[in-house]
Amino acid sequence: MPPVIFENRIYECACRCLGWGDSHYVTFDGHYYAFQGNCTYVLVQEIIKKYNFSVHIKNYFCDAVNNLACPKSLTIYYKSYKIDLTQTRNPTVNKVFVNGVQTIPAYSNSDFRISTTEIQMTVNIPAIQAQIDFAGLNFVINLPSSLFYNNTEGQCGVCDNITENDCRLLRGKTQACETTAQNWTVTNNYTQPCLPPTATTTTPTTTGKCDPDICKIILSNVFKQCHPFYPPDDFYKACKYDVCNMHNAAGCYSLESYATLCAKMSVCVNWRNFTNGLCEYKCSSPKVYQACGPTVEETCNSKYNDKFIDCKSQMCQGFKEGCFCPNGTTLFNTATGVCTPFCGCVGPDGLPRKPGDKWSMNCKDCECSAETMGPVCKPVQCPAVGPCNKTGYAIKAATSDHCCPMCGK
Repeated sequence: MPPVIFENRIYECACRCLGWGDSHYVTFDGHYYAFQGNCTYVLVQEIIKKYNFSVHIKNYFCDAVNNLACPKSLTIYYKSYKIDLTQTRNPTVNKVFVNGVQTIPAYSNSDFRISTTEIQMTVNIPAIQAQIDFAGLNFVINLPSSLFYNNTEGQCGVCDNITENDCRLLRGKTQACETTAQNWTVTNNYTQPCLPPTATTTTPTTTGKCDPDICKIILSNVFKQCHPFYPPDDFYKACKYDVCNMHNAAGCYSLESYATLCAKMSVCVNWRNFTNGLCEYKCSSPKVYQACGPTVEETCNSKYNDKFIDCKSQMCQGFKEGCFCPNGTTLFNTATGVCTPFCGCVGPDGLPRKPGDKWSMNCKDCECSAETMGPVCKPVQCPAVGPCNKTGYAIKAATSDHCCPMCGK
């Protein structure tokens, strides 16, 4: 289906693949399956190489006794770039590596942009309209069907609206997803040798005796507005499997993944308050939690806002769960994460200054102006140098270390 323009916004059916928990997958065409494996796998790659784009996932056995695997990291390949994303929680630590060099989770260049809400990291590639979200145990890959239709393969399947051919081997033969998923193991100089599960995994099943309350939230009125857009059955099934085989907190990832999908369809679900604290998320001070915050948080940088916030692309629509500056404050910039009640002045330390603040730098006295909301600087006023009559002393000219002439040796 071609893109549709409505009210100056571009809408297009997306190829959307997602995964969560230990380890549940929904292919581009909506086929659900579970797969356990502690290797690195191809989630998606192009059948015919057009953009040199692919996404790999590295799994590990988070429950080795039961052969239950969880995502450990996500790697995105585009052009000559290799972007590695990792996340650990309690507390949340996001790490980003671009071509092996660690950078801050807020990074951009002419080819892609990485942003974070603390809970989620997002990689946007405007030229191919790709958006990849990673939140530790959850991931979502969005690709435009106009560019990738019938040209994807891997654990995410073929984007062509046909579920029957989603689960294929490398040579195109269709089999059960649990079988073909292992076939997409990555073997190269960058991956560690790994072993397949000791037993064949099947689609999760649960006994009638295990019916966790946390999973019932998915079927409840909390998610009711999202049910017509995406049926809850797969997430409910996955939640029961995770909780019944691991622990109650494991169910949080199914709820989080479902809420993330709902947000992409502009349905806000404030679900964590209904888990009796089990899935509570505490943000680093001074930021506060929002279930439905902006996809890109506004900053004091007007050029950044013009480029990334005033955006009509479909990638900019919807909501994001995460940690944001409290009301009455603005994110100073994406690098520092500082929330400030005022914008405009930047001190020599790179941090915001309020009107009336004064500082000295580069032999100038500066003050943050309330009128211009920017620094106003004047050359340092030097006092007159008195007589310099001591033996061995002389008047020394101003230097970068001493802004004014002085009497000295």
